[in-house]
Amino acid sequence: MRKRRVGRRGVEQCRETHGLIDLNDSHPYVRETFTHWIKWVENDFDFDGWRADSAKHMPVSFWKALKAASECYTVGEVYSGDSCFVGTYQKGGAMDGLLSYPSTTR
Repeated sequence: MRKRRVGRRGVEQCRETHGLIDLNDSHPYVRETFTHWIKWVENDFDFDGWRADSAKHMPVSFWKALKAASECYTVGEVYSGDSCFVGTYQKGGAMDGLLSYPSTTR
């Protein structure tokens, strides 16, 4: 069975996963809510870091905004065999660190 190819925008909008409801992360209310939430979690629970699973399913611009509101070390899991794609999540301050598990099988 051939794997269906989707572009970057399709990945960010969860088009790889059928039936998954997509959160409109470009809406100001959604971004503001996440910003308030991350500040609350960090302050009330004394977090010093957080990890974002499946970070590639949200645009880099979303992570940059969330990181700007955060005082914690951030790690994002960006599963891809394309190191240039993975690197865009760290370049420019979207994430402090990245986890990627590139597949060696085709």
